[in-house]
Amino acid sequence: SNTAMNNTKKHQSISRSLAVIYASASARMLIPFIILPIMASRLGADEFGRLSFILIWSGLLSVVVEGGFVTSANRLAVTSNSQERWLLARRVFSARCVLSCLIAPLVYIAILFNSKSVHSDLNFDYAFIFIIACIMGWRAIWDLEATQQLKNWAKLEAIAYSIFVLMCLFFAKNIENYLLFYALATFILTLLSWLWLYNDLK
Repeated sequence: SNTAMNNTKKHQSISRSLAVIYASASARMLIPFIILPIMASRLGADEFGRLSFILIWSGLLSVVVEGGFVTSANRLAVTSNSQERWLLARRVFSARCVLSCLIAPLVYIAILFNSKSVHSDLNFDYAFIFIIACIMGWRAIWDLEATQQLKNWAKLEAIAYSIFVLMCLFFAKNIENYLLFYALATFILTLLSWLWLYNDLK
C-alpha cells in the first residue's frame, strides 16, 4: 500500500514537472508568432528582412557553438559524481570558447553574401549575429536535465521570456531595441544557467 502511494506521488510529481516544462517550451515557441508580426508592421519589409536574417543566422550558428553538448554531456552527467560533472563542465566551457572563435569567419561570410545587409550597418549586423549566437550556444542546461531540475529552470525561463515579450510590445520600435532586449534576455538566462551549475557542483 505504501509502495503504491509512493509510486502515485512520484508519477504525479513527474506529471507536474512535465506540464511546467512543456508549457515553458510552448510559450517559447509562440513568442515569434506574437512578437514578429508586430515588429514587421513597425519596421517595414526591408528592415524586417534584415532582422529575420540576423535572427536566422544567429540561431543556426548557435547550434555550432552549442556543439552537441546538451545531448552528449547530459548522458555523461547522469552517471557522474559531482567532481566528474565539474570536470565535464570545464571541458564544455573550453570547447565552447574554441567554437565561439570558429564562428567569427562564418558570420562574416554570411553577411558578405547577404543582399539585405548591403545598405545596412555591416558592423552592427555582424556584432549581433555573433553575440546572440554565442549567448544562445553557451547555455548550460545539460546538467539540469541530468539532475532533473528542468521544472525549476522552466519557471525561470517563462519569467525571463515574459518580461522580454512585454519589453518588445511597449518599447521595441526598431531593430536595435528588439535585438538588445533579445540579447539581454538570452544573456541573463545563459549566465543564470552557469551560476546554477556552479552552485550545484561547488
